[in-house]
Amino acid sequence: MSREKVLIVEDEQNERTGLAELVSSWGYLAETARDGQEGYEKVNVWSPAIVVTDLKMPRMGGLELLEKIAADSQTVAVIVVTAQGTIDSAVGTRSDAPQTARRWIVRLAGWAVQENAGNFPAH
Repeated sequence: MSREKVLIVEDEQNERTGLAELVSSWGYLAETARDGQEGYEKVNVWSPAIVVTDLKMPRMGGLELLEKIAADSQTVAVIVVTAQGTIDSAVGTRSDAPQTARRWIVRLAGWAVQENAGNFPAH
């Protein structure tokens, strides 16, 4: 039986390791990358079904990673997460933040808060 692959892209080691362990405990194969550049390289070699990426990282951030994956026409689901207080503080003032990506982040954030509050698996 083949398990889905999930790539965790996060510059903070504790968060990266913890999220990979959590995702593995849910039955997925997890791999990690320290930043968007390493993540992009692993996407091309490891072919994950899902990429969970931090927004702000050195070398290459999550939005640039999302754009590169989309430009390659890869069928990879990308989830961008951030520790920033609000979506606006995370991407709203960035002139390089694509509006399409910003709209999806806002929609996902709204959906998570409205539809799934308290429904995430406990660990």
